[in-house]
Amino acid sequence: MKEKMKEKKQNKMAIVMIAIVAISVTVSMVGVSGQPAQPVLIRGDVIFENETRVPDGWLVNLEDTTDVVYLGNDTTEEIHPAVPHIYEIQVDPSSIIEGHEIKAWVRNGNWYGEVPHTVQSGENDPAFPLMMEDIIVSEEAPTPKVVINEFVSDNATEWVELYNNGSSPVDLTGWTLEDEAGTSKSLSSLGTIGVDGYKVFTCASGWLNNGGDIIWLNSTTENVDRVGYGTSGGAPAPDVGNSTGRYPNGVDTDNDAADFREFGTPTPGTANELPAEEDTTAPTTEVTIPPDTTSIPSGEELPWTNGDVVISFRRTDNGGGNPSGVNYTNLSTSGTAPWTMMYYNGTINDLGNIGLENISINLTTPIPYNFTINVTAEGTTKIYYYSVDNATNDERDKLGYTPNVTVRIDTVAPTIDVKSPASGAPDVPVTTDITAHFDSVSPMNSSTLTTDTVIVVNSTDSSVTGIVTYDDATQNVTFTPMDNLEYSETYNVTVTTGVKDLAGNAMESNYSWEFTTAEEPAPPADKWAVLIGIADYPGTENDLDSPDNDVADMYDVLTERSGFAPDHILMLLNESATKANIADAIETWLANNEAADDTVVIYYSGHGSYDTDDNGDEIDGYDECPNTRSLRNHTKQL
Repeated sequence: MKEKMKEKKQNKMAIVMIAIVAISVTVSMVGVSGQPAQPVLIRGDVIFENETRVPDGWLVNLEDTTDVVYLGNDTTEEIHPAVPHIYEIQVDPSSIIEGHEIKAWVRNGNWYGEVPHTVQSGENDPAFPLMMEDIIVSEEAPTPKVVINEFVSDNATEWVELYNNGSSPVDLTGWTLEDEAGTSKSLSSLGTIGVDGYKVFTCASGWLNNGGDIIWLNSTTENVDRVGYGTSGGAPAPDVGNSTGRYPNGVDTDNDAADFREFGTPTPGTANELPAEEDTTAPTTEVTIPPDTTSIPSGEELPWTNGDVVISFRRTDNGGGNPSGVNYTNLSTSGTAPWTMMYYNGTINDLGNIGLENISINLTTPIPYNFTINVTAEGTTKIYYYSVDNATNDERDKLGYTPNVTVRIDTVAPTIDVKSPASGAPDVPVTTDITAHFDSVSPMNSSTLTTDTVIVVNSTDSSVTGIVTYDDATQNVTFTPMDNLEYSETYNVTVTTGVKDLAGNAMESNYSWEFTTAEEPAPPADKWAVLIGIADYPGTENDLDSPDNDVADMYDVLTERSGFAPDHILMLLNESATKANIADAIETWLANNEAADDTVVIYYSGHGSYDTDDNGDEIDGYDECPNTRSLRNHTKQL
């Protein structure tokens, strides 16, 4: 608060003349230099009575007490112990007027000090700082802390609100309000203003100037507060219907520009408050699984478990500076209406199915924001949720979707319902893989399905080496033997209690079954061939052109197309195709190699003849016979 600095009485003409002189000096300085005038530096020191400097941050004010003009301020700052000043106020040279009294003063709590100075010739020269004498501060007795808190100047009824931010009531008898022109208004009728209390003085329009004025608050002995607004000070001039008031309420830092702001809704007799900001931000619903406080993202599928699941919902209204508060949270297992509505005050409107199907809702502390639901339903339960605040902001609109979380519960031990080969199955191929299907709500834990938990042994209890794999989609476990199984062998398959599903449920007991493999099959039939070709006969007149080529072609057909092994084909060509050799090939080589069900091919290309059919198998009564190289014998004689 500032002490009263009354304007000297002077006529309007004098005021006009001073203004004209000041303006012409300023214009002259700018006109001569062509540049803005350099400021005059007003410097000084602030000390206690014991000659120690005051701390940093004390506000030093400078005023022209002759014309009652506020010239500026600076805060104290310890530059260097040897420097003879800790404040420096920059002032336009035109405001430092020869013969005028200027005053530097400090108020910090109950501490106050001031030092006056009469401006001498040349002291407005920017080239030379003006050094003030030290301001010596001393502690004063507490004065009434009544401030001008709010006022209306442009209205049919003008009013000024006073606020007591002191520690004791204040009797306003003899106190006055005074404007810049010196018109005084008595406050005696207001009586006593209590601690943190308000008093409002009202009068008809015309006292305070709309565009700017100074309002003085005077006790019976001194000026208690002063506010300059508009053209007369730092506080804003209120528009018609508006008010100008301190914000935060009652705070006085002796800086009108910082302490006052304009209010669209005047509040005479009550605290100055900023208008409530509109809540345009939707609330947020955070899901956790106690005691873990980690937030679960929307769309998350919780791990399978074999017990109840408690989900905690925490609602937060994000309405910026003025949140409207959460109104309710909607819950549903379908994502559509009807919804279970969980209200701010803990009321449950069970319109949906969350309250059914083994799902219960439990309130937590504090009730308005936290609640839990206890899910016990077997299988998969998808829970949709969203919150709405009292300004009807919907969380779904902010997200673009309906948030959800999926709970998966399986409390039943897995069993095996189908297996292959089946129990007791005979004639199982030795190349077969062994599979078993699990009947389980949750998929099996593949890490528990190994050769230690899926065991295959033969009739002598010898283990079969193999690989175990698991398919989530079919819930089938497969044992693939590394080698073929043995023929005519009985095998035992055991799935142990070490097998678990993803919920942690283990098989209640070992599950075993047996099967028997097929007998070893007879070896497959073989293929044999004797190929005979004679092109070279005694005497060139009996030679043939192609029998040897015919044998070569037949060899290719048998090996390339008919699966005959090359070493299963015996070829006799020309001179080697004697009667003895042909007989040996058929009676010895074939007889020693061929077996029942084998395929035998005997091929001949060369001269032939015929002879009387001696067994009645020829329709024409003659047997066809190949001729050997002698032309006198044919193979029938074999």
